[in-house]
Amino acid sequence: FIVYADDPYENLSSAYGMSYLGPGKSTTFTVTPHLWLKNGTYTDTLTFKIRMFNVQDGENDIPAEDTIQARFVVGDGAGTGLPFTDVKSGDWFCDSVRYVYENELMSGTGATTFGPNEKTTRGMIVTILYRLENEPPVSADAAFSDVEAGQYYANAVAWASQNGIVTGYDDGRFGPNDTITREQMAAILYRYADYKEQDVSAAADLSAFTDAGSISGYAVQAFQWAVSEGLITGSTDTTLSPAGSALRCEVATILMRFLQK
Repeated sequence: FIVYADDPYENLSSAYGMSYLGPGKSTTFTVTPHLWLKNGTYTDTLTFKIRMFNVQDGENDIPAEDTIQARFVVGDGAGTGLPFTDVKSGDWFCDSVRYVYENELMSGTGATTFGPNEKTTRGMIVTILYRLENEPPVSADAAFSDVEAGQYYANAVAWASQNGIVTGYDDGRFGPNDTITREQMAAILYRYADYKEQDVSAAADLSAFTDAGSISGYAVQAFQWAVSEGLITGSTDTTLSPAGSALRCEVATILMRFLQK
């Protein structure tokens, strides 16, 4: 959109898609957002150019450029920019839910619900990491007796297994629909970070937590790393609850911390 101020060639402006703006005049800019597929927060920018002329001598042609930025929010009207009625702007997990939703890592449990206090399954977690990798092709089906081809998590579990991110249970099952525990979440993220060649050497002292001794052997180092990196905090000041369920709001928060680091 080009604006000519004090344009001596006013009659030519419309022919070239320009708008003439005379002395002391003003104009209105309308920023139209791009099409979006779901609720959220979006920003669009309109760039416009201005050329100023001195009408007296036709000199001092001064080109200039500026931008107008508009922020569009579509959602529940509660200031969250989200479509979920069970996520409020004052909730401690609101920013985390917005992050995973806008980055298409987690969707809602329904059209208007996120289910922040619902449990998360092992299949869901692996699928989220698989999405982060842009769903690379897998060479074979997952080698677990309870992972059937065609399930939404099948390729994700196969990919994670083939890259050492998950190992499954001793009986040959993966348990895709089992609720993921906090220590399982820590272990999977630890292995994924290692797969991405990140530094996973940090190790926090867990002795201040009274239930640190109940962490399964396979998850001790992962928990030390996750706590040291601030990804997982105690369920209370003195407990880690390694066998406790990882709720969807907790998973959203852990994922946001992990990816932002």
